[in-house]
Amino acid sequence: MMPIAHVIARRRHLQRRQDASLRVKNTPYTTPPRVGLYDISTSEPLHPKGCVVQLDVNDRQTTYHIRMSYRVTAGSSPFAFFFPVNDCGQVAKITVMINDIPMSGEMIRRSRRDPSRLISAQNRGEFLKTDSDEEDEREQAGQHKKGGRSSGGSASGMREPTVFYFYVPGASLVVFGPAGPKKDSPVIVQVTVITTTLVDTKDHLYRAVFPLTCVPCPPASVSAEISMPKLVRRVTTPNSNVRIQQFLNNTKAEVALERSQPASSPAGGEATPLIRLEDFLLVIQVELGSVIEPECMDPVSMLVLVVALSLAVFFALTNDLDYYE
Repeated sequence: MMPIAHVIARRRHLQRRQDASLRVKNTPYTTPPRVGLYDISTSEPLHPKGCVVQLDVNDRQTTYHIRMSYRVTAGSSPFAFFFPVNDCGQVAKITVMINDIPMSGEMIRRSRRDPSRLISAQNRGEFLKTDSDEEDEREQAGQHKKGGRSSGGSASGMREPTVFYFYVPGASLVVFGPAGPKKDSPVIVQVTVITTTLVDTKDHLYRAVFPLTCVPCPPASVSAEISMPKLVRRVTTPNSNVRIQQFLNNTKAEVALERSQPASSPAGGEATPLIRLEDFLLVIQVELGSVIEPECMDPVSMLVLVVALSLAVFFALTNDLDYYE
């Protein structure tokens, strides 16, 4: 029989693993946030052709470089651009370019009571007002205690989380002008987000967290360039369906995600995506060690070496003089 202390430690270890798995896999959204290009007339998303994610990670900041590709047809309806920022942590900067044209946008908020309602930051009072949402939650919590449930809530009695977007309403106008696209055209959206790298001082880990709500489709590739102040010892991920392919070079590392299992493709269907968007978060963990520094020679040894070299040079020069005499 195992000692009781070992049993307790094992249970705590398994619980920590389960909690980490829940943090990676569980999504708080019943209605997923909008991301990418949306048709203004129908409010439906445009179908993306692909997506690529590149991360730049250091000990202070993580930068997301997201590239989304679309194709629009001639005479298609105007489109707008949405990008959810609330899951990105402490955002320091966000830039958006469409077909290499910088985009100016605004912040909007999705109503928690009605996810289809969008509130502009220009309407400061409504944008910052969340009392109605809180009252809804208090009312719903009271009904939940009595055994009732309002029709607009989830089974757990909780409302949708607040979602904030970087919003470009006239994206198609900037790219194609008032007449819209005159022929089938590619549309490339490039988003750069600078956020904070998470530090776990207890486990000596740095964590780069990428929310999968920031991509309109499973990315075809995910790579990262890592630069740290100390030796990068190991790069891992708690996401269960991918593994890290890494090239370590002292304080730097280049990594790429690959499937933990070979891609499977049913007859006539699409191959298994690299990452499941249902995982909600992609986490890359960087473990550091100590940089191996060369040992310096002590002063006495340095003096002996200098004297020996000086004598060798002296005798070599004097031998040359004797030869000429």
